[in-house]
Amino acid sequence: MDMIHSQVGNAVPHAQTTMRAVQLQQYGGPEVLLPVHVPVPVPQAGEVLIRVRVAAVNPSDLNLRAGRHTVQRHGLSHHPASRASQLPITLGMEVCGDVVALGEQVPEEWLGRRVAAIPMVGGYAEYVVCPLQRVFFPPAAITDQQAAASAIAFLSAYYMLHDRVALQPGETVLITAASGTTGNFLVQLAQHKGAHVLAVASRPEKARWLQEIGLPTRDIVYRDSEDVMAAVWARTNDTGVDVLLDGIGGLSLAKSIPVVKPEGRIVLYGNLAGVPATLDATRLIAAHQILSGFSLYTYLSKADDVGRNLQILWDALLQQPPQLYVPTGQWFPLEEAARAHLAMQERRSTGKTLLRVS
Repeated sequence: MDMIHSQVGNAVPHAQTTMRAVQLQQYGGPEVLLPVHVPVPVPQAGEVLIRVRVAAVNPSDLNLRAGRHTVQRHGLSHHPASRASQLPITLGMEVCGDVVALGEQVPEEWLGRRVAAIPMVGGYAEYVVCPLQRVFFPPAAITDQQAAASAIAFLSAYYMLHDRVALQPGETVLITAASGTTGNFLVQLAQHKGAHVLAVASRPEKARWLQEIGLPTRDIVYRDSEDVMAAVWARTNDTGVDVLLDGIGGLSLAKSIPVVKPEGRIVLYGNLAGVPATLDATRLIAAHQILSGFSLYTYLSKADDVGRNLQILWDALLQQPPQLYVPTGQWFPLEEAARAHLAMQERRSTGKTLLRVS
């Protein structure tokens, strides 16, 4: 396949008009992810075309593939993932690569730069377009896998702790999907803020990264072998937690809310369970609690400090010793995205799952 030529403007160079990608042509299990050749996308005004080196696999990709993502269920057309209702679609929310073409109104100095980008869709491919506000420049010492694996997870954790719950030193926080990449960053950042962290993982092998970042074994609850509520009550001396951060939804959220103290804060930031949660809302009233949802896309669309906050992560990674860690996990070739999804679906993965594209 011929190399695409760097250029400015909207026309895709004639040297390459198609690219390798993994596409979703119907909803279903991992087997519906098919390697295909599709047209190279054309950057529009305010967009860049990125040659992808590494693409990350996020839990939201699995929900999109199955047709159960929140934006699909509720028709939130402002979100890029709503395009998933218009099959076929190329999944992939997060990549690292090089800018090889520019749309109109993009400064020429962007051309040729290595970037971390959050296109929200389209990343399981050799090339993807992304608006400038979701494209960032990692330092040279940050590896491709660190850049591809960290932006969504870190920014989600950062905005949740700082903006949604305003976590304070000495508070106790329960994180129900702690072995995931976002959960891992929530643990690290909450520890840095001086909070007492209780982390829920499915089983010991899924908690490897939590132990490596220094979380005491006594503060890890194993969902497959323990009653989470009973364990939390025991570990807090029957006082409960100030903050609940839940990335699972479904029964996990419903079962965890009773351990939240009166006037506590609850944030639902994911739906790994794939089903809506059924809650007794009157408990929220009686306990004067706050329940809120979190979507990183809202911050990516509106906040003007996203790049500066991502720089906080990169600076921490480059310190000696590093002050934060990116839990990168297993690699798969682009064409084996279905295997990557299956490993995550069967809970065999640890850390961030990555696709090697080029």
